[in-house]
Amino acid sequence: MDHILLYPIAPDFTDIAWLEYDKTGQPIGTIAHSTLALFAEHLQAKAAVHVPITLVIPGQYVSLLTITLPLGNANHIRQALPYLLEEQLADEIENCHIALPTVYTPGETTTVAVIQKDLFNHLLANCEALDLNLQCCVPDMLLLPLYSDGWTVLLTGETQASDENNVAEARMTKGMAHIRQGATQGFAIERDQYLTLLKLALSKIHIDEQPQKIHFFWKETESDQIPQQCTEALGIEVLEHPYTLTPPFSIFLSGAAAEIQMNLLQAEYAPKRAIATNKIPDRWIGYLALLFIFTIVVNLGFEYRALNQRYHDTHDQLFDLYKQVFPNATQINRPRELLQRELDNRLGGGENAKFYQTLLILNQSLIQHTAIQITKLTYQKEQITLALSAPDFTQLEKWNQFLENKHLIVKQERADKVLDHVEAQFSIE
Repeated sequence: MDHILLYPIAPDFTDIAWLEYDKTGQPIGTIAHSTLALFAEHLQAKAAVHVPITLVIPGQYVSLLTITLPLGNANHIRQALPYLLEEQLADEIENCHIALPTVYTPGETTTVAVIQKDLFNHLLANCEALDLNLQCCVPDMLLLPLYSDGWTVLLTGETQASDENNVAEARMTKGMAHIRQGATQGFAIERDQYLTLLKLALSKIHIDEQPQKIHFFWKETESDQIPQQCTEALGIEVLEHPYTLTPPFSIFLSGAAAEIQMNLLQAEYAPKRAIATNKIPDRWIGYLALLFIFTIVVNLGFEYRALNQRYHDTHDQLFDLYKQVFPNATQINRPRELLQRELDNRLGGGENAKFYQTLLILNQSLIQHTAIQITKLTYQKEQITLALSAPDFTQLEKWNQFLENKHLIVKQERADKVLDHVEAQFSIE
């Protein structure tokens, strides 16, 4: 089993219809109906209690309302929702569960779903008692196909039934019209009133924003005058989509397989179990953990090698710089420490104090900007002349800025692009 679509067909939600489907929305097998308890026993017998379930909530129990969200984080918005909706609801706000759409933007207009908590708690308690892996609860009108050029209307319900399956269908959707107006907009009403309410809904929309077409789903066995009645009443082009399979699953599957726009299971009703379509043996979890640890160790090894190489490159530059400053030295032992010691000894004063101070700053600049390499250094008439190379002009400018921030007077005498690097000459006073 991949996924299961579950639909309650009795007012107390104990009898249900259900259908297995794959991730593309294709049905697996045929529609079945039973009590909720027998459905749970079926899952246990198939070792499929982990299969994610999408529960379709009959649209007559859900209100989709438009509001402007406040600014702030998710917790702040949820706390403000009851006050924003209080005037739009007939029920006491304390007895209402309010769900935000999957995607929303603080401060902008959006649609929220509202359902009575008593009803929702009863429904979820039945599922939880049987340990069902409930992952989504979606109003039925938001599972209808979504069209960019118009609204979707689905008529369901039968007055006559010749077999057991159709009896279940009639109990499930008798005399209902399901309307989807957008990604998160829609409503469900009694079938004998749907044309009147559709007219009213259209009258409240600016003419530029009205749907161009009505995509009309109706059962082929009913009168073929029904779509024509819709066309005459609304004055909008109606595209007919007659269906023969037992509804509403044949229509709802495409929506269930697509990205869910409104899931009622959020806030205190968020799923307690993660989605899982198959169980991974414990030994494979151990193998994956070892592979993860091995990957981390290998990455750390590469990072160490890179840092070690960077250290040696810096050390070599200091080594060359030491030899340029002390060309008569007979041996060079720990050039960084000796150079620092010599600088410390001479910074106290004397005619070369400024030179040693500048040399110390240059040492710091090489540590800060490892991409810069000094190829030649000369000191004459209290002026240091440097020949150096850099990967690009940006790195050169950052190095130059570092020296100027140390209050050195830096003059760029030349800077040329040579193949894949920049060669430059500076004078420092």
